[in-house]
Amino acid sequence: MALTAPPSKLPWNNRFRMPTDAELLSAFQAPTLGYLKHARERFKAGPSMLEMICWHGTWKWTFAYRSIALMQCQWAYILPDPAKAQICVPVLEASLADLPAKKVSKAMRELIVKSPLIDGTYWVTWDLTSKGVVDEACTLAMARMGEMAGAR
Repeated sequence: MALTAPPSKLPWNNRFRMPTDAELLSAFQAPTLGYLKHARERFKAGPSMLEMICWHGTWKWTFAYRSIALMQCQWAYILPDPAKAQICVPVLEASLADLPAKKVSKAMRELIVKSPLIDGTYWVTWDLTSKGVVDEACTLAMARMGEMAGAR
C-alpha cells in the first residue's frame, strides 16, 4: 500500500515551504496540465512580464504575474488548486470604464461586474477548463496592462 502525504503537506498546501513550479504542476494530468502550461506561456509572453510563486492565504500557492514596467500590482494569478485550477484577473472598479472597447467585449464587461467586488477591485475568476478560457483571461489582463501603461 502506497503512503501519501496528508493534505496539509502537499506542495500546494504547505505555506512553510515554497514549492517549485514542477511541484505545483505535479498534481495535474491532461487536459488540465496542458491548460496550465498554456496559461503560463501566455502570461509570461506579455511585455516585461515576471512570473512569481507566491503564497496568497486562502488561494494557497499561486503563480502571480506582474509587469516589470508597471510594478504597482499583480496582473493575473493562476491558482493551481488540485481540486479546481483557476485563473484570476483583478480589475480596479475605477478603471473599468477605461478598458478599451475593442479588446474587452460587452460579455467580458458583464462578467467583470458580476465578479466579487472587494475593496474597489473586481476579482474576475475562471475555472481552467479550456485554452479558450486562458485566451479570454489573457485578453483581459493585457487590456488592463495597456490601459495602465497609457495612464502613466
